[in-house]
Amino acid sequence: MVDAGFFSRHDALSAEAQSLLYADGALSETQQNLRSVTSAERSAESQRVANQRKQAQRERRIDRCENSWFYGTTALQPQTWVYGGVSAKIARQKAKLEADRASAPSLQPREAALEQTIEDLKAQAQALQGAVARRRALETEAAGMFESAVAGAPTPQLHSLGKSAAEWQAALGQEQALAAALVEASRGCAAARQRYYSAINALQRAHQTNQGAQFNNVLDGSEFIEHMQQGHRDQLMQQAQMEAHQAGVVLTLALQSVPPAAAARYPQLAAGIGHVVMPRLAQNGAGTAMMEIFGGDFGDAVAGMQAGGRIQRNIGVLAQCEQLTAQQEARVNALLQAVRQEAANAAATLQRIEADVLAEKRSIFAALRSRCGGVAAVAAA
Repeated sequence: MVDAGFFSRHDALSAEAQSLLYADGALSETQQNLRSVTSAERSAESQRVANQRKQAQRERRIDRCENSWFYGTTALQPQTWVYGGVSAKIARQKAKLEADRASAPSLQPREAALEQTIEDLKAQAQALQGAVARRRALETEAAGMFESAVAGAPTPQLHSLGKSAAEWQAALGQEQALAAALVEASRGCAAARQRYYSAINALQRAHQTNQGAQFNNVLDGSEFIEHMQQGHRDQLMQQAQMEAHQAGVVLTLALQSVPPAAAARYPQLAAGIGHVVMPRLAQNGAGTAMMEIFGGDFGDAVAGMQAGGRIQRNIGVLAQCEQLTAQQEARVNALLQAVRQEAANAAATLQRIEADVLAEKRSIFAALRSRCGGVAAVAAA
């Protein structure tokens, strides 16, 4: 029931929530301090443990030098000769041991103090978390009261604004869905281009391998190595064909995912989207293999030149495919930017309408308060 008691309860909730606004900032600061102090405590613990370890090490060294016939004999310890011998080493270790013992008493209290600070900060953080939770609960209850009161006394203006907000919310959702689909299409185009780059790289390596085989032929080198190079060249050319085919498949799928609604809205930007080239690269056939196997050095030279020509032509074909794919990607990205702009416009319009909706709700709430003889609250809902 919306009466004077209702507004009194709402105002009390809002006032208490307002008094707890400090909690979020204080909690963040306390958590940061807790992280810093925890790090300092770990460092202090490491220093204490290291001090204890050093004392034990120095005690063992001193005992070994004083009681071992081997380590206690300067003549058998050449590393100590230029430093005063074993006796000087013992003196140095005893001095360091005393220094470690002197610093030890301050390490444990510091570590203990940091541990206590950690416990205090944890308790403080827990209390602040409770305050944050309390504030959110208060705000939720006050907001629920606000909405329930307004829902019981809607105005034609609120109905109209609510309908408009729902329409623009749906429009924004549609634009965001179009943008998401275009993002995936753009990624697909980029992936196809990368496939073409991989195919070109394979052909470039095939070209280098072919040149190596030709050079080996000129020098009348190992036939076995030459045939290995030729076989590797052919494998790389086949690899390039597989990469190029996969690039065409990826590009086809990417362009098919372009939403028809976006293309229909921007026909000029979408013009040309969908053109995919599926290249068929020239390969070295049985004739090339026969010339390289049975044609001798001359046959190897001719086959090598023919293979080199095929590779260069294939590289040109793939370069054109990559350029066409880049054009497709640019068109998709232009379409994406246009849709994103529409989404931004829809979001801005929705934000303005939602602000008008809130203003109308506050006006309704104030009118209800006035009817109940209430005084306007200091803290707005």
